[in-house]
Amino acid sequence: MGSKLGATHKEKLLESETINSTTYSSIVDIDGAEHGYAVQVIWVNGVGVNMTLSIETSLNGTDWSEIPSTVGSITAAGDNVMYDIANTYVQYARVKILVTAGTADFTVLYSGKRRH
Repeated sequence: MGSKLGATHKEKLLESETINSTTYSSIVDIDGAEHGYAVQVIWVNGVGVNMTLSIETSLNGTDWSEIPSTVGSITAAGDNVMYDIANTYVQYARVKILVTAGTADFTVLYSGKRRH
């Protein structure tokens, strides 16, 4: 028998931070996440928003690669996007907010179940 499925691990990777230049969320260790993980990016109070969101992953926490299917442009003053990443075998993940213009307040949430 396999390991018992543990409780859902939830974490705020960025909390109500005003972004006006390229920013990365905190890094989350996703090793052991069972069947993948989810990341929600929420933004409000945007002014002149022209930004790109993406999830980057790494095996060593130093060298990062973008997941192409997560790249998306945002121009709305406020909204949210949910990423549901399945069957991943990487160690670390983070959200990249690439700013071309504007400013907005961002919160980034992470959720994933772990095996014990």
